[in-house]
Amino acid sequence: KLLPILEQMEIAQEYKPIKNKYEAFLHYSGLQQKNYKYPQVYLTQTSFNSSNGDGTVRNRNADYATCQGASTGETLNGGGTQIPIVNNYTAGAYEIWRGFLPFDTSAIGSSNTISSAYLHCYESGTKSDYDNDSVVIVSNTQANNTLLALGDFGSVGTVSWGSILIANITNSTYYDITVNATGLSNISKTGYTKFALRVGRDISATSPTIAGNISAGYATRN
Repeated sequence: KLLPILEQMEIAQEYKPIKNKYEAFLHYSGLQQKNYKYPQVYLTQTSFNSSNGDGTVRNRNADYATCQGASTGETLNGGGTQIPIVNNYTAGAYEIWRGFLPFDTSAIGSSNTISSAYLHCYESGTKSDYDNDSVVIVSNTQANNTLLALGDFGSVGTVSWGSILIANITNSTYYDITVNATGLSNISKTGYTKFALRVGRDISATSPTIAGNISAGYATRN
């Protein structure tokens, strides 16, 4: 039940060397003869903010299985400043909130290699963790990259692309979720990369054991 928010995805890229055109390289003078082809490593880090299609879709039902297994949500908060991720029971009904984060990562370019990536998030100070849960990045197949819809509630995967225990998130502070190898392989170099955020018990279809509401805040990197 719980949650944070997101705001940036950062990607480290490894650039292919271009003969005789060096933007940067490491060179030890005197070790090799003139004009020798020195080994080069070109690295850069790029940040991407989520598009206007980000936000949260919530579903609510007195039966947990019905709530969790629905393809369409009940309420939507698209393009707002909060992205709560929730698995909760309150006021006689179960609530599940799922976050959607499409990024236009076309600027990476097909010729570059992605070596690492992470989601840079901010916890608003209202997290709750009664069930020792985690925040998990999964696939997102929302229909419109720039406009979230109620029908996107079910457009989320179950395989982890990276996660963090809620217990390891500090109130009112930034934190990062490292994208794993599966997630890295799904980052688009020429179009949109679409992430979704779910709590672990939502993925495993496990109802909350105790009521505990939570919300999240959004913040930008200075």
